[in-house]
Amino acid sequence: MHYKVILSPELAKVQKEGISPRIIKRALNRTGKGARAFVSREVRQIYNIKKKDFDKHLKFVPAKQSTTAALHIKAKRLNVYYFSAPSTRRQFLVNPAGWVVRGGRKVRKPYVKVKIKKQEGWKWLPHFFVAKMDSGHTGVFRRLPNWRHKWVEKKQRYHGLPIAEVTTVSPVQMIENRQIMRKLDSYVSERLTKELIHEIRYQLGVK
Repeated sequence: MHYKVILSPELAKVQKEGISPRIIKRALNRTGKGARAFVSREVRQIYNIKKKDFDKHLKFVPAKQSTTAALHIKAKRLNVYYFSAPSTRRQFLVNPAGWVVRGGRKVRKPYVKVKIKKQEGWKWLPHFFVAKMDSGHTGVFRRLPNWRHKWVEKKQRYHGLPIAEVTTVSPVQMIENRQIMRKLDSYVSERLTKELIHEIRYQLGVK
């Protein structure tokens, strides 16, 4: 599921003025690429997420056959692993099973530590754990109340099943922040005007 932000405000007025669709497309595509970077930067000022982790949920669709470009934003909620502390990620790489020895007993260490918004404090999730699925997806999971030890033939050992992903906000919810949307509208309008002027001057040979 995706959410679409159309990046073509007031283009009808521009087209009525006789500006070539080719010029409009070039200006719009440059604006769209800039808008994608702008949104990513604004979101990361509020949310505790890395650039590469957020950007892969954001896709710019350029104007080709029509004078319409858009940002496609994934609406699926993100796993809290994207907001985990560096220590949590390092611990999983070093000790993926999460087992430590305490008092001669082998116990699982609660090392999941997350912070969704930068202004918030860190939170420990003691009963959750980090795991890597067969698909390659790494995330934070929890065991459901009815979990039991079940034999997994493929891995030849017992696992506590069933489990469920621990998720939080979606990229759409992050972008729908009123402050970000207001800034995005202003950015697109100003950038598109500048790019149109630049393209027209370029076509006319004016430096």
